[in-house]
Amino acid sequence: YDDSFVTVRDIKNGPRANQAGLFAKKAIPKGHVVPYIGKILQPSFKTGNDTDGLPESYDRTYVITTDDGTMIDGNPKLAKKEKDAITYAVFANEPTIGNPNAVFEGEDDEIFLVTTRSIRKGGEIFVCYGESYGERDYKTSCAQGLPPPLDSVVPIQVPIQVALDMNDE
Repeated sequence: YDDSFVTVRDIKNGPRANQAGLFAKKAIPKGHVVPYIGKILQPSFKTGNDTDGLPESYDRTYVITTDDGTMIDGNPKLAKKEKDAITYAVFANEPTIGNPNAVFEGEDDEIFLVTTRSIRKGGEIFVCYGESYGERDYKTSCAQGLPPPLDSVVPIQVPIQVALDMNDE
C-alpha cells in the first residue's frame, strides 16, 4: 500500500484525546482505498459461546466480518512481523460530530476502507463501525451506529493480498 496518503497520529483534544486516529498526509480523493490488513480467523463453533464462533473472551475490537462470513482481525498486536503491523485502516475512528467520510467494503477475504468524499490534507478519516461493534464509551454521530449506504462509491482495485494469515511463517 502507498502510505504517502495516510498517517496515524495521536489526537490532541476532544473526546478521543490521547488516542490514535487516521489522518490524510495530503489531499485524498473520493474513492481512495486503504486496505484493512489482519489475521483471517478460523472460528470453532464447537468451543465458541457466541454466534460468531469465537470464544466469549476473544477481543473483537478490530474484527470485521465480510459478506461471505470471513472474519478478519486487524488488531496490530497480532502481527508477528513489523511490516504486517502497518495496517492503517484499523485506526479510522467513528465520528462523534458530523458524518463519516469513508466506509468499509469487503469481498471474499479482503476488506478495504474507501473514502466517500474528498478529504483535505490533515483531515481525519472517519467510518461508522456498524451496529455489531457493541457498546461504546463515547457517543457516535453515526445514525444508530450503522454505516451509511455506499451510493456511488466504486472501490478501486488494488493488486495486493489484503488479508494476511499472520500465523504463517
